[in-house]
Amino acid sequence: MKYILSVISLSLCCVINLYSQSFQYKNNNPFGLEFTNGTGKQSASKLLFYDMEGDGDLDAVVTGIDNIDYSGSFTYSKITYFVVVQENIGDKKHPVFAPRKPFMTDFPFPNGFFYPVIGDMNHDGRADFMVSSGLDKAKNLQTLYYERKSLEGNDQYSIFGPDTLKLAAFTGGSLFIPELSDFDKDGDLDLMMSGYQLETDSLGNNKQQPIFMYAKNTGSISKPKFLGWYQNPYGLENYTSTAHISTTGDIDNDGDIDMLTLSTLDTFKVISVIKNSIMSNGKPNFNNISLVNGIQKAGNSESYSPPTLADLDGDGDLDIFMAQNLKNTGMGIGYYENNSCVSSTANINIIACAGQSVTIGNQAFTQSGQYQVLSKTVGGCDSIINADLMFVSLDNAVNQTQNTLSAVQTGVQYQWVDCQNNFPITGATSQIFQPLANGKYAVRLKDINGCEVVSACVDFIISGNSEISAEHKISIFPNPTGNFVTIKNESSYKIESVSITDQTGRLLMKLSDGNYENINLTGLSKGIYIIETKTEKFKVHHQLNIMK
Repeated sequence: MKYILSVISLSLCCVINLYSQSFQYKNNNPFGLEFTNGTGKQSASKLLFYDMEGDGDLDAVVTGIDNIDYSGSFTYSKITYFVVVQENIGDKKHPVFAPRKPFMTDFPFPNGFFYPVIGDMNHDGRADFMVSSGLDKAKNLQTLYYERKSLEGNDQYSIFGPDTLKLAAFTGGSLFIPELSDFDKDGDLDLMMSGYQLETDSLGNNKQQPIFMYAKNTGSISKPKFLGWYQNPYGLENYTSTAHISTTGDIDNDGDIDMLTLSTLDTFKVISVIKNSIMSNGKPNFNNISLVNGIQKAGNSESYSPPTLADLDGDGDLDIFMAQNLKNTGMGIGYYENNSCVSSTANINIIACAGQSVTIGNQAFTQSGQYQVLSKTVGGCDSIINADLMFVSLDNAVNQTQNTLSAVQTGVQYQWVDCQNNFPITGATSQIFQPLANGKYAVRLKDINGCEVVSACVDFIISGNSEISAEHKISIFPNPTGNFVTIKNESSYKIESVSITDQTGRLLMKLSDGNYENINLTGLSKGIYIIETKTEKFKVHHQLNIMK
């Protein structure tokens, strides 16, 4: 047992700075996480978080020592372990953990230590384990790969040892905790061991040498294979004055893998972060160690177990969870919230044109509606965007009555076009258009949002009557104007009324007194209006531009 307990009795002789990123202690046993079972036994030692059901949230796998038989001579078989699971019955942002239940009926614990790490090693959607450590006949420590082959029954795992993994055993008396991360960014999980190795000096004395052992995953996507061990890679040789029990994750949301460690500083147990400043070739470069701000040092009568990183509250940053026994918080699973991210919510209204696409985050939308989008900020934090999208569709239909063409869509800008040459027709900018010659005509519509649409070309043939020439004998001036306008009638038909509407068709003025000179427009603001002149036989529409 002295090798297990000695992890928390080492001293740190190097200088550690205070890490500027802040964590805040929230409470013990959050979200229903259970530190012990119903009888107060099976205290949690290590928490693993993984989506066991594939439902999009993280479940809790809790491990620790079940019992130690202190009678007689010590053997590793006298230490028994437990592994249980607490299903997350909440959701990604609001976890709620159900009570503990056995991981399986008869878990195949190794003869030796049981320090597991969880991950899908062969990309089959099932949770595998890398375990430290089984013992060979010489009591050397063997790294084991538990490949999950079934989700039911008592034979759920195939277990592979050093011969298959091609990983050398560690000297008996060593102690290592495994961690899985894609350190080299090649898409698979590599293995990092942290702890100490038992070595013998030149005088024959045994010593516990702090060390990191790295094995690169060089196998295929469905069959892991490791190349190792590499001692203290990527700058970690600078952090071996004491044993660091490590977990990994992107703590500062800068896109690389950092290391969170449990170690000792003088007589205290401390939680530190070893920052990764990734190199230009993509390889890690661990170059700075700092104490984590917001996590107190644990004194002689206090303790921490190896920490775990997980984003249980779905805000985009990694929080810290670890079994602890502190004077001011008591015994339990401590929850330390990462304050680098604060979830934000934004409400936006977007008007777009039919046929366009609006992209929010990594999602594209083409239909009107209300949508909620989860996106990432530059710092990797979650941001919720509530979007109210409206796609404007203009009606490009054209009606033909006698010798006029009229656009069905109201309240927009109009430009009639000669389809024979695709040229705009000068002055033909009203909703109603009276062609002067037979031909093909279309109208281009544009609304205040900039949405544009062109109608189909319409075949137009002038009817055989004299009204068309009479209609063009009614005009307005001045145009543009300021406060007055005159209707000039050179036709042989009497004007019955004059109406002025805005571009939405709303009637603003109507005159029928026969006096259509110097019509007073002072009550109208600057803008575009439609004047309709109605005679005994026809109606004439003009666009009036009022400038103040």
